[in-house]
Amino acid sequence: MALQILQNEEIVEIVGKLAGSSLEYLHNFLEAIHNESDFLTLSLEKVTMLDHVSAKELEKLYKSAAKENKVLTIIGDQNANILPLMRKTKTDYILSHDRV
Repeated sequence: MALQILQNEEIVEIVGKLAGSSLEYLHNFLEAIHNESDFLTLSLEKVTMLDHVSAKELEKLYKSAAKENKVLTIIGDQNANILPLMRKTKTDYILSHDRV
């Protein structure tokens, strides 16, 4: 399944595989949104596949938002498709335990 990015207000939902060229598209999309808002929720609950590079890039986005005094909440800690890899890459700490 190709990557889909669905936006409803300040909630962005990612559907499909997050890897390779789709990562750059997501990065640009999130930067554009975050320039307009100080609060953003990113849902990874419907991501079907995540690679190492994408996990690290999500971590960079999370840290970048914090440096800019913006809030990026990433949900998806219940997604069995991504959680093992995020634990392996030690990026699972960016996942919020709160659900929208």
